[in-house]
Amino acid sequence: MGLLKLVCDVSNKRLVKSLTDSSAFILPKFVYGDRISLELLLVEPDNTGGIQRPFSVVDTAPYSLKIAIGDAPNTTPDALQDTFSKYTGEEARFTGYLDLGATAMGTAIGTARAISRFLEIELNSVDAGYETLVQQEVTIWNQVISGASAAPLPTDEYFTKAEQGQLFPGFIMARGQTLTMPSPNGIYARQLGCNDDGTALDNIITL
Repeated sequence: MGLLKLVCDVSNKRLVKSLTDSSAFILPKFVYGDRISLELLLVEPDNTGGIQRPFSVVDTAPYSLKIAIGDAPNTTPDALQDTFSKYTGEEARFTGYLDLGATAMGTAIGTARAISRFLEIELNSVDAGYETLVQQEVTIWNQVISGASAAPLPTDEYFTKAEQGQLFPGFIMARGQTLTMPSPNGIYARQLGCNDDGTALDNIITL
């Protein structure tokens, strides 16, 4: 899905659409196995900005971040990220990723078509400790294309690249190569090619 940009109103503890749009943001569906790139912007209501800019950016300097996807409380999340790059000042935001291919997520989804979980955003400061900002329901869909496709191993039913080069002549063959066609009894063969003087090579040889 590319980059998932999240904007969190820390005062009202909810996701909003953007710095200039206070409408509620609904998380898109996620797919098991994906590695989602995230950007999180912390904002708070700003009465001086008017309708055009209802929020101001909250500096990330004193905070650390955890984002997880899980179900039951007090259990190991199906996906968890607690390491983010942090930008402060005017460019204040967190960036990182959330891996939906973790073993716990695979166990949770199994062969189900989809499962419902909660995405939780938790902020931590040295002074105030941990604070849960968001718990929002999200759907995790199972993969249709599972795993990496691979070429079949060479067997009696599959020719290797080298074998194909020996069995099938190309449009332009290597210098000096000839085309040999054995007789049904395997004793003789007709050999076709080209001589260095430009004349045709057409010989019957004994195998």
